[in-house]
Amino acid sequence: FWNTLSGGPEKENKKYNYEGVKRWTTRAKVDIFSKDFMLFPMNIGNMHWAMGVIDFRNKGFRYYDSMLSSPHPNFVPFLRKYVSDEHKAKKGKELAGIDDWKLIPTSPPQQKNTWDCGVFTCTFADFFCSERDFNFGQENMEDLRLRIAATIVRGTF
Repeated sequence: FWNTLSGGPEKENKKYNYEGVKRWTTRAKVDIFSKDFMLFPMNIGNMHWAMGVIDFRNKGFRYYDSMLSSPHPNFVPFLRKYVSDEHKAKKGKELAGIDDWKLIPTSPPQQKNTWDCGVFTCTFADFFCSERDFNFGQENMEDLRLRIAATIVRGTF
């Protein structure tokens, strides 16, 4: 989602592209405005994973990254524009107050190596959706990897 919406690393995430994603919610038969949150994995520079959240409940955006403290400068402006464009396209009118939606501060656990970002990102999504505190860290990666693998094998995600 993010790389298509923002042009990806090839365009340095500087090219807004609603046309590339506008049919996704229609095909999936999802009204994002009826949800509390929209979570999406983000591939950063084809070498790192993070998680973005559109928070409809609190009217803002969240960024969870186990290595970097802040998102790309276009993260909030592009997501704000996406939510606005999606509302116009699906609801036929402007979304009141969208200009006030901001980045909601987060303090996610940080990795201590260069290869566990995917496990952190999957765990961010799991804990966020279950409304659990992010009380895990680098020391839990081996167990979390096994848990993710078991979830995939059982098909219980």
